[in-house]
Amino acid sequence: MSATSGTRFLVFITGASRGFGRCLALEAARKWGPAVDMHLIARNAEALTAVKRDIEASLSDQSKIGVRVWTWPFDLGNLETLEPNFARIFATVDEFSAEQESTAMIMHKYGNVYLFNNAGSVGPIAYAKDLCTDLPALRQSLDLNLTSSILITSLFLRRFCTLSSPSNKVPALFIINISSMAAIQPFHSWGVYCAGKAARDMFLQVVAQEHQGEGSARGEGSMAGGMSVHLKTLNYAPGPLDTDMQIELRESESIHPPTREWSEKAFREGWLVRPEESASKCLRILTKNDFKSGVHIDYYDDM
Repeated sequence: MSATSGTRFLVFITGASRGFGRCLALEAARKWGPAVDMHLIARNAEALTAVKRDIEASLSDQSKIGVRVWTWPFDLGNLETLEPNFARIFATVDEFSAEQESTAMIMHKYGNVYLFNNAGSVGPIAYAKDLCTDLPALRQSLDLNLTSSILITSLFLRRFCTLSSPSNKVPALFIINISSMAAIQPFHSWGVYCAGKAARDMFLQVVAQEHQGEGSARGEGSMAGGMSVHLKTLNYAPGPLDTDMQIELRESESIHPPTREWSEKAFREGWLVRPEESASKCLRILTKNDFKSGVHIDYYDDM
């Protein structure tokens, strides 16, 4: 599943305005430049623009020529607007590719295409018996943390991959769910977050199974327009990151006290993972590409 059919990388990152999403964007530009087109998605337009500036500032003059960044500020938790917003994003990919046809950058010349489902929130933090007291908060959390991820994955598959039609072009598609230890281990008062992460993991396992053995043991499908594709999914748990989420856990009054105490101790004693390091490991795993599709891999796993 190497990028034998094209010379460029196409990358979509949700929740790209801060934290781990921001680090993924910076690392992708560093590692895959000067041949990467990135579409960064988050609610905060100003923060997205700042990430774009940071990417440009981190690159050499030569790399800047080939690294192209688009920013898309909208609320991923607003499910009714996801399809039209992603239609705009995909239309931009098509329009830019057509303009660049003379330099072999049309759609089928992308070697690897990546979707990073990173956006999410930690709340509501509450014991199970108390979740019934705030239905709007529960619905909002599930819309952002689970349903939007499923819908975005479906839109991505519909745009780039179908389940039929063989061909001889082989761009590689990767769907990466930014997972968590909470997907496989329960934490008191964190039931909604754990349930959402576990469901996202399982959904990508299903996607991996749906595309297993379609033309090869590695999983072939076909891209819209008749091109065949390889598709793999990855559930990557980035570790306990030193980001705003940990601050939220330390300051929460409703979280299970031992969980708060662990978070405070991890911060004091330097156990938290630098998001830059975890983003680098995630991209190394994807570049090495010897993982089984649908697998859950943790930052601390020996890869």
